[in-house]
Amino acid sequence: MLGSPKKRYWIYAPGENSSKWDEFYYQGIMGIEWDEMGDLKQYKSKEDMKAKMKELYGPELSYKNSALATWQFANEIQIGDIVFAKKVCIKLSGEVLLKQTIYMIPVVKVINI
Repeated sequence: MLGSPKKRYWIYAPGENSSKWDEFYYQGIMGIEWDEMGDLKQYKSKEDMKAKMKELYGPELSYKNSALATWQFANEIQIGDIVFAKKVCIKLSGEVLLKQTIYMIPVVKVINI
């Protein structure tokens, strides 16, 4: 492809139910909670990611969406893309009330830790 790469738009929740919102916001980072997977760049395909997820978390689920999300996070998000970050829920008396707030964040640095 000639010229500059096409800008992409992503929607992102920092951790399950946006549980890592404050931590990631104040550190100025994006992260996802798949720590047990190790370095996401080590996987050669989404299928490799699914196989590892089944090994780590059990074979009951397909992990199709999880593998896609982790693959895109590790391999497709680029500097210049725009990320819409969700701050999602509030818990009251054990009930989860969905409250969705969207923030637009330009991607300025992509790192893999």
